[in-house]
Amino acid sequence: MSQPSKTIGILAITQIVSWGTLYYAFTILAAGVQPELGLSPELVFGAFSWNLLAAGLAAPPAGILLDR
Repeated sequence: MSQPSKTIGILAITQIVSWGTLYYAFTILAAGVQPELGLSPELVFGAFSWNLLAAGLAAPPAGILLDR
C-alpha cells in the first residue's frame, strides 16, 4: 500500500471514531444538562438536532471558501 493510501485510511478511521465519540457523548451528557438548565428532554435533543442541521447547511459554503 502506498503512503498516500495509508494516510487516507488512517484519517478516515480517526474521523469515524472521533465523530462517533462526540456524537454519542451528547446522549450521556444530556441527562445532566436537562436538570441543570431546567429544560425538557425534547428541547435538549431538539436543540442538538437543529445544531446538526445548521452544521450540515454551513459545511458546503465553508468548504467552498476553504477551497478558494
